Amino acid sequence: MLVALGSPMGGRIADLLESGDAPERAATLIEEAGGRSAALAEARRHSTAVETALADVPSTARAAGELRSLLGYLVRRDV
Repeated sequence: MLVALGSPMGGRIADLLESGDAPERAATLIEEAGGRSAALAEARRHSTAVETALADVPSTARAAGELRSLLGYLVRRDV
């Protein structure tokens, strides 16, 4: 959202969000302004950090596998 609001379309996006009108249009503008791709990149960065942290934590193979599976789902799911 912050990336999109900081883009040249930010003013239009802010106006749409404030008015509450046309949320679909606001979502489209946010995506066009790079908001979705920036959020996914940030999620992937955090995912990598978690993977690194998990590597140092003693856990059962099953627990680590479940955590990695959940992490993958959260980052790669379709919304």
